[in-house]
Amino acid sequence: KIFITDICLSESSLILINNDEVLKSKVKIFDHHKLQIKNINDYEFLTLRCSDASGLCCGTSLFYEYLLDNKLIESFGAVDDFVELTRQYDTWEWKDVYHNEAANELNLLFNILGREKYIDVVTNKLIKLEKFSFTSDEAKLIIAYKTEIREMCKKYISEMKIKKLDGLFVGVVHGVEYRCRNDLSMVVKDEQLNIDYLVFDILNKNTISFRLINPMVDVAEIATRFGGKGHKNASSCPKTDEAIKFYFN
Repeated sequence: KIFITDICLSESSLILINNDEVLKSKVKIFDHHKLQIKNINDYEFLTLRCSDASGLCCGTSLFYEYLLDNKLIESFGAVDDFVELTRQYDTWEWKDVYHNEAANELNLLFNILGREKYIDVVTNKLIKLEKFSFTSDEAKLIIAYKTEIREMCKKYISEMKIKKLDGLFVGVVHGVEYRCRNDLSMVVKDEQLNIDYLVFDILNKNTISFRLINPMVDVAEIATRFGGKGHKNASSCPKTDEAIKFYFN
C-alpha cells in the first residue's frame, strides 16, 4: 500500500491513478484541505473530509480512523491522546475550541527535537504510556522555547507594515523563521492589532504564508488567487513574482 496523508494530489494525478487498476488498488489518500475537485466520489481511494461529528479533521485523524476501521491497529489510550492532540493543533481547535495548551506544546516539542528525534521520543511514549504526557525535562524545554519564540514574534511585529489591499488591512512581514509561522498570528491577536490577516514569506523557503486575524475573512480563498491552498485560518502559496509584487513591493 501507498498511504498519502495531509496532502492531496492534483486532479490530473487522481485521474491517472483511477485509470490504473494496479495503482488504484495500492494508493490510499487522506486529506482535509478545501480542494476544487469536480467529482470527488469518482475516486474510491481518496478520503477527503474537512469535518465530522468530532470536529475538524486532519490527516492524522483520518488515517488513524482508517487503521482502526480496518483492524490494522488497536485503539490505545496514549495513541488516542496523541492523535487528538495532533488533530487539535493542526485544525487550531486547541486554541479556538478546547483552549488546550498541551496540543500546542506537542508541536513545540517537535520543533525543539527535530523530526527524527521527535519520532523516537513519541514512539517510545506510545509504546510505554497509558496516557500521553510530557516529562519534567520536556516541560522545561517547552517553557524556555515558548519564551524565545514569543520574543521573536514581537520583533517581527515591530517591523510589520500594515497595508490596505482589496479593502482589507493586511499585516506584512518579511523573512519569518519557519518555526514562528503559527505563533506570529497568536501574538498579533494578543496585541489586539487592527488587521484582517497576516502575510509573510518564510525565510529560506519558496513560500508565502497567510494567517487569519479577522474571522470574517477566508485566507484559503486569498491564497488560491496566487496559486496556493490551505484552510480558512491558515494557508500558503508559492513565492511568485505576482504575490511578491502585490504584498512586498
